[in-house]
Amino acid sequence: MAATAQCPEGKLDIAVVETGRTVAGKMEWKVTVTNICFCTQSNLVLNCPDFSTAEAIDDAVFRQVDHGHCLVRGGEPIHGDETVTFKYAADRQTRFSYSSSTISCS
Repeated sequence: MAATAQCPEGKLDIAVVETGRTVAGKMEWKVTVTNICFCTQSNLVLNCPDFSTAEAIDDAVFRQVDHGHCLVRGGEPIHGDETVTFKYAADRQTRFSYSSSTISCS
């Protein structure tokens, strides 16, 4: 389903903060993705340009699906006000942004 008036596309809060730790000589970053809409979003894909990590990330939480696009929580639903968090290690912060999702309001 396309975006609705109750939940326009990209209604997410994406926060990236440095943790202060290093992994394999790379800075560790913590990413928090929050669905700030009351509608459920599934098949959430983020733009993740030049994403790479020296730290393993559970594919069920976050994985790169092609160059520049990453799938959140394996496409499973993220309910309103629900948060998905993961960490990665890289020389610099990735600029994550909304690409697409399936929105379901009930």
